[in-house]
Amino acid sequence: MEKNVAEKESAAQMSTIEDEMHVSREKTKTDAAYYKAAREAESNALLFTPNFLQLTKIQALSANAQMVFGNEIPDSLLSGAGAAGAAAAAGASASKLAARD
Repeated sequence: MEKNVAEKESAAQMSTIEDEMHVSREKTKTDAAYYKAAREAESNALLFTPNFLQLTKIQALSANAQMVFGNEIPDSLLSGAGAAGAAAAAGASASKLAARD
């Protein structure tokens, strides 16, 4: 009888120790994730200065630039300007071409 009680007590102690180890591991993982996120936020604050953001914007705009050769500008390029803006842009390009000739 005493042997069964001792076994149950030792099993309970082992379970408590395992639970403490699990909590400790999870706390360590959480602390590491928080530290990483905090350091990343600090480095982003130093990296993303207004000058860097402007440089990135200019690089993105230049990478997306399209060159159009010929007498007509495709409507798909002017679709962002709206119908009135597209007509005005087409008229302006036509007048420039007429002025060249």
